[in-house]
Amino acid sequence: RSYSIEHRIVRPDGEVRTVLENAEITRDEKGAATGLSGSVQDVTELRETEAMARRSEQRYRALVESGTVGIFVFDIDYRPLFVSDLAVRIFGYDSAAEILAMPTLNSLLDESEVKRIDNLRRRRLAGEDLPATVEFSARRKDGTPVWLLSHSAVVDWEGGSAIQSTLIDITGLKDTEQALLSSENRFRTLAEATPAPTVVNRLSDAVFLYANQAARDAMGWSNDAQAGRTTF
Repeated sequence: RSYSIEHRIVRPDGEVRTVLENAEITRDEKGAATGLSGSVQDVTELRETEAMARRSEQRYRALVESGTVGIFVFDIDYRPLFVSDLAVRIFGYDSAAEILAMPTLNSLLDESEVKRIDNLRRRRLAGEDLPATVEFSARRKDGTPVWLLSHSAVVDWEGGSAIQSTLIDITGLKDTEQALLSSENRFRTLAEATPAPTVVNRLSDAVFLYANQAARDAMGWSNDAQAGRTTF
């Protein structure tokens, strides 16, 4: 009968080492133990390396989960390999398991983005030099739209190549941009309709930023002639 046991020993100089002991008990024909043969292997460095790897993984996961960006890792076919808790919350899911069970992350994308993102992913994994950052639109679990800023890089993952993407939710920024654009369009519509000359100047140097049709007619300017002009 054999056995294997791992334990610590103390050397004469006081150093503590971890050893793996493998042994086999030899018995006589009556079953009585007559001897013991085996080996003792020093596994101190191996166990220390494993402990360091565990601590490193724990620190990385703590950093990921406490960060301000969501993180995805996926393969060439867009199958999810890892998803951080913040990424789960960005997309409105209850757990990472829901997303990891998806056959492809295309389920999270807006339909209009599927082909574009698929093309970028395959070109990146093929080694093509592409911009690391891209904006795209996606859908939360409840179907509401979300705009994301993604920074991607090819990484080694369990012996193969994968893509790691960090995600920032920029939906609020996009909403603000759209509101400003709508406001500017409303201003232009009203300004162009008014018969009174209307201009907008930059305060720092008095350069004309805008002149409505009435102002351009009064000044004898073409549609873009005010560009670069000042009031002085």
